[in-house]
Amino acid sequence: MARSRFRENQLRDEDIMTEAEYTALMSWVTVTGTHTVVSGGQNIFVDSAGSAFTIIMYDNPQEGQRSTFVDKGGYCGTNNTTFSGGAEKLNGQNQYLYLNKDYGSFTLVYGGTDSGWVSIPPPPFMTLDQA
Repeated sequence: MARSRFRENQLRDEDIMTEAEYTALMSWVTVTGTHTVVSGGQNIFVDSAGSAFTIIMYDNPQEGQRSTFVDKGGYCGTNNTTFSGGAEKLNGQNQYLYLNKDYGSFTLVYGGTDSGWVSIPPPPFMTLDQA
């Protein structure tokens, strides 16, 4: 197997993460009620101790943008959190995702108009339902 060598001229400007992108990637916010994700890279601790609620993904995402969700308090088994793709599909279909496992976590990555938001890991870690 041939080994590739890193060459400085192979690195493109779009391959370099800006400070703002890095900060967003490393930032976490806790939500306790219905919330709309505002941009790619927003990471969310879900706290559904009080009640179930919905998280809505933002419109006009760019391919490769992602957000990670973590059940911070372990209440999603009782108070499920519903995820909507907003104007986009979830896992290639018009459907909702339900985080219904205590301390569950997953990431949504935008894969383009055909697939929409793709969940990692894929179901059955969470439940799917047609929109």
